[in-house]
Amino acid sequence: MLRKTVTVTMISTEIEYIRKMAKKACMGGVSRVREGEDRANNLTIDQFVGQIGTYAFIKYWTGKPFPYEYMISRYFANLHPKEGDGGSDLPPANIDVKTSYMRASDDPFAYRLPVRPKEKKDNWIYVLALMRKIDKPVEEITEGKIELVGWARSDMFPPETDSDGPFKGAYVLTATKLNELMPLKYKWI
Repeated sequence: MLRKTVTVTMISTEIEYIRKMAKKACMGGVSRVREGEDRANNLTIDQFVGQIGTYAFIKYWTGKPFPYEYMISRYFANLHPKEGDGGSDLPPANIDVKTSYMRASDDPFAYRLPVRPKEKKDNWIYVLALMRKIDKPVEEITEGKIELVGWARSDMFPPETDSDGPFKGAYVLTATKLNELMPLKYKWI
């Protein structure tokens, strides 16, 4: 049973860059969870949460702040904001980062990794990232921590989608069923 996460910390200059990318994603970006007025009321925080999770994973994967790979990913996604990133958050890899805002519980293992049928692809990797709840507007956030919980291959999801709740219609895995992230260590010479 998975019980270990990786914490990635972002400093103020990284947060400012992520906030700019989230703002661009608000202009035409789509939601796979919210619709209508609910989408409009939560657009800023939802986009920020998604961007900080993706950034944190790429920072973890590459071992560097302001990873070039994140900038490239956002450049192409911003060129086509209504199309999304095609499920590749670390281009050109088959990795899709799914980030949730921790509203219901402080326990990362109480969460689930949802993948909508439109996003589920054969031989794909899905990563669950979580952002702890912060009681301030996105514009006032100056530092951030993301919990990278784990990952799953597309064939690990159940064959049936959730029948009710916020992830109705999505394939869902509980966090405890995810694979642990590799313990990457970078030794700069």
